[in-house]
Amino acid sequence: MVICFAFACNHRSGANSCKFYRFPTDTKKRTLWGKICRRADRQPENQNDRMCSCHFKEGKKEGDPVYFAWNDKKYMDFPDPEKSDRKRRKTCQSQSCEAKTITQRPSSEKEQIQDAVDCEDVEHVDVDHSYTVSCSRNCSIEMQQLSSEIKKLEEELVALKINGNKRKPMTEAEIRESEEKMLLYTSIQYDVFEVLMGLLGRFELNYFNGWSPSLNIENQLLIVFMKLKLNLRDIDLAHRFCVSRSTISNIFNT
Repeated sequence: MVICFAFACNHRSGANSCKFYRFPTDTKKRTLWGKICRRADRQPENQNDRMCSCHFKEGKKEGDPVYFAWNDKKYMDFPDPEKSDRKRRKTCQSQSCEAKTITQRPSSEKEQIQDAVDCEDVEHVDVDHSYTVSCSRNCSIEMQQLSSEIKKLEEELVALKINGNKRKPMTEAEIRESEEKMLLYTSIQYDVFEVLMGLLGRFELNYFNGWSPSLNIENQLLIVFMKLKLNLRDIDLAHRFCVSRSTISNIFNT
């Protein structure tokens, strides 16, 4: 009784109707079949080792075994590349023969074909696919216009990236609608903040050494409250409002 050499295959000569084939006599081929069988205990060195026909295409010993328990329903039968290459060569030969036939036509016939092509309107050529775009004689002008538009868009993109990298300063307008933020930064509500703003508007502020502030009066008052409430340092406030440390110091001293 012969048992199939392949791993996880229990086919026997007396119990199953499949055929049993010997391993190839060629050493490389025999070693390849042994690796395909995935036997960890030994290689097919015995002359009595067999493999059942269930592992071969159509059960014939014409190629290497391909069907096993671990690739069940996973094996993909690709076409033979040699057959595909022969088919491609035949196609190329037929196309070259057609080209030679066209070149061998009489000059009068070729002139008629050329005249028919020249008479066709390029803008009304029928296309085989919906995504094909016909090109007119003004393609070069359209390409130049598109190139200029692309250049403008690239410049706008660079400008947006530069502006996007700039840090947005903190302002009084961002927290006026939130009572929680107003109490956090100033300890007063926005109604009281507006009253103080009205009082400051009655006075003329004289900044140190004739300095002219770059921030409006609302943000200046907010800076003073934040420094008093949170005891923030000048460098922290300068970072929050995107100004210099000297500006913060001048506003607080004034």
